[in-house]
Amino acid sequence: MSVINFRTIRVFVPHFLIILPVLLWSACTSNSSEVALHDSLGSYIQAALSAQAEALTHWDQFILGTGKNCQQGLPVPNHFNLSQSQADQFPQALSVRDYLYTGITLLEQSSQVWDQICANSDAFVLPADVNRGYRAARDAKTALEQAQIVFSTWNP
Repeated sequence: MSVINFRTIRVFVPHFLIILPVLLWSACTSNSSEVALHDSLGSYIQAALSAQAEALTHWDQFILGTGKNCQQGLPVPNHFNLSQSQADQFPQALSVRDYLYTGITLLEQSSQVWDQICANSDAFVLPADVNRGYRAARDAKTALEQAQIVFSTWNP
């Protein structure tokens, strides 16, 4: 049977009580940074999906002959910035960011084709160009939906 050393307890407890608030604070700030990143990515995914839907609507209208709105380019969000420390701390965020990167890159390709078509308004539009632009916008949806699926499994 072991004997409790009260002197050790008397020395240890005050030190522990001094360190306890620091430990609790670091646990709370760690969780809050993850929640903030999670919320930011969630908002970004919704904005990217909205931009993709708008781009596809532009292509659908053009293909159906109901209009070609060249007054404004196709919406393309900026790529989501994720720091290396965030990527190291939150691997789910890195996976989401990678799918977002693919989706946004496809939207950029679609927008480039759209801009080329709009720049040459008098020229004949090649069906292959329209197909390429439309496919890029359509395929962006797949990547963005994958980002949404991975995001939905991440619960900070």
